Amino acid sequence: MPIFEVRGVSFCYPDGTPGLNDVSLYISQGECLGVVGPNGSGKSTLLKILAGLYFPQKGEVLFSGERLTEERLREKSFRENFRRKVSILFQNPESQILFPTVWEEVQFGLLQMRIPPEEAQKKSKEMLEFLHIEDLKERHPYKLSGGEKKKVILASLLALDPEVLLLDEPTDNLDPRSASELTAYISKLSQRKTVLISTHNLNLVEKVCSRVYLLSEEKRVEAEGEPGELFRDRGLLERLNLIEVG
Repeated sequence: MPIFEVRGVSFCYPDGTPGLNDVSLYISQGECLGVVGPNGSGKSTLLKILAGLYFPQKGEVLFSGERLTEERLREKSFRENFRRKVSILFQNPESQILFPTVWEEVQFGLLQMRIPPEEAQKKSKEMLEFLHIEDLKERHPYKLSGGEKKKVILASLLALDPEVLLLDEPTDNLDPRSASELTAYISKLSQRKTVLISTHNLNLVEKVCSRVYLLSEEKRVEAEGEPGELFRDRGLLERLNLIEVG
């Protein structure tokens, strides 16, 4: 059974702007899946729907075989189980920063879950070390580089030990070294988590994902398959505005 299944989902924003158009896809337990498309193809919208932040006007989303709806998320047991298992990293990490130090930021979710302080500190320390940012412990997250901010938020998410990570443009606006480092960490994570990456970075997907969906500017799924195979089709990539023509 897929951990997520999207069936004929269409979504429009309140001002009438379309976000997705009849999208169907699935992600299996333990899979690292890529969703690739040009800017405006609906990648971020899809991730927010999977995270239970937006809800489609048409179609349905299933999580572990159960419908993911606004009504279900009002149910305390379903909501707590879903939020514990699924975490999202937004494209702009600043929108997820709440506290004046990295240490407080990483511990916050654990303390909210009523994890004993000693255990919360132990898990936070482990995540800082895993991402090699322990030296940033007392720094203010807003004063960090883009790559460091993403690592801090990723550490705070990983400390909660979710089953599924939804990563929205994780390497966007990073310098080459930071992008390479983050790619290496995502590759490690994909060996023990279910990971979905939304991006226009073909290199990232080819390195870490076993399967990929390609979205069009019409916000539809245009192709699905192995990255190495799909990315050799220059005509398809040019048509979807993922590479330059010529």
